Amino acid sequence: MDLGVVATIIWLALVDSFDPCIFAIYSTLLISASMISMHRIYRVGLAFITSSYTGYFLFGALLRYVSLSLPRYILAMVTIVYGTIMFLHTIITQRMVRNDSMCREDEIVCRIGRVLKLDAFVNKGTTFAFLVGFVAAFTLFPCTAGMYIVFSILTAEFSFIEWLSLTLIYVTIFILPLILILLSFVGITRLKAVHHTILSHQECIKLMGSVLLIAVSIYIITTSPPTVS
Repeated sequence: MDLGVVATIIWLALVDSFDPCIFAIYSTLLISASMISMHRIYRVGLAFITSSYTGYFLFGALLRYVSLSLPRYILAMVTIVYGTIMFLHTIITQRMVRNDSMCREDEIVCRIGRVLKLDAFVNKGTTFAFLVGFVAAFTLFPCTAGMYIVFSILTAEFSFIEWLSLTLIYVTIFILPLILILLSFVGITRLKAVHHTILSHQECIKLMGSVLLIAVSIYIITTSPPTVS
C-alpha cells in the first residue's frame, strides 16, 4: 500500500470532518441532554457518534460498490466539478461568515436538515439521537462527501481487507470533531475553544480541501484514461 495514498486519504478525511452544520445539530442534542444530567450527555453523545460512524461506514461501502461499477475517470470528473463548485462557493461566501453562527442559511446541508426536520427529534432522548445520527450519515454527511468519493476511487483497486482498514481509519478521523465536542460538554476541554477553532479555520480547510480534491481527481484522470473498445 502506497504511503503517499494513505497520507492523502488521511488529509481527505480531515477535510471531510469539518462540517459546522452537522456540529450545530449535534451540539443542540448535547445542550438538550445537559439540561437533564451529565449521564444523559454521555448517552446521547455516544449514541449519535456510534450511529454516525456506522451509517457513514455503510455509506462508504455503497460508494465502493459504485466505484467498482463505474470507470474511475468518470467519477474523477464528477469530483473535479464538485471541488470547483466548493472552491468558488467558499470564496463567494467568505464575507458572509459570522463567528456567532455555526450553521448559515446559505449552506445546503443546513437546508436539507430543516427539510428533514431533524431538529424535531433533538429532545426525544437517546434512541432518537441514534436515529438522527444514522439518518444524517445518509442525508447530510454526503452533501460534503466529495472527499469520500475520491477516497473510494483511490481504494477501489485495493483488497477488501485493505479497504476495510482504511475505511475504518477514515470514518474515525471523520467523527473526531464529534468526539472533541462531546468531551467539551463534559468539561474535559472548553466548548468555546473547540467551536472557535472550528469556525475560525473552516474556510481555510474548505479551500485547501477543494484544491486537494481537484488535484487528486486530475491525477486519477491522467492515470486512468478512458478505454476504447
